[in-house]
Amino acid sequence: MGDILITSQVTPEFLSCLYRVSGLVVDEQAITSHAVLYAHALKIPTIIGTKYAKTTLYDGQMIELDATKGQVITS
Repeated sequence: MGDILITSQVTPEFLSCLYRVSGLVVDEQAITSHAVLYAHALKIPTIIGTKYAKTTLYDGQMIELDATKGQVITS
């Protein structure tokens, strides 16, 4: 439960946001970005390479992340 950060790409500026989120969804394939590596170290479920999450999901929408399967599940 909590807020999930959904973005088209991650930059170092996102590092400070990671303490306040329960999940991270990134449209671009950014497996070696600092923010993605940091999220992994903090054990924050992270899904990368979604391509269209930023444009198809909306603020306040209830979603579930299955980081093991790499799935964003919408209700």
